[in-house]
Amino acid sequence: MKETGSHLVMELSGLTRALSWADMAMVVLAESYLNANRDQKKHPKPVTLFEMWEKRDTNADVTPERRAELEAQLERRSAFR
Repeated sequence: MKETGSHLVMELSGLTRALSWADMAMVVLAESYLNANRDQKKHPKPVTLFEMWEKRDTNADVTPERRAELEAQLERRSAFR
């Protein structure tokens, strides 16, 4: 599948930030460089730049009351009741 836009790909993948192919390559290269040149005695664990790849929490901003309201709206509009 070809990338049609970084924001579209971000939304479809559920990522928190929009990344282009160049951004992704930069993160991978930076991770590789940091891990190849780190002092393994001081930093035994490999460096990961995971914040770029965090998945969005779909329940983060929804209160129980709002969730019930949204489910009621979905129930009213859904073709499959």
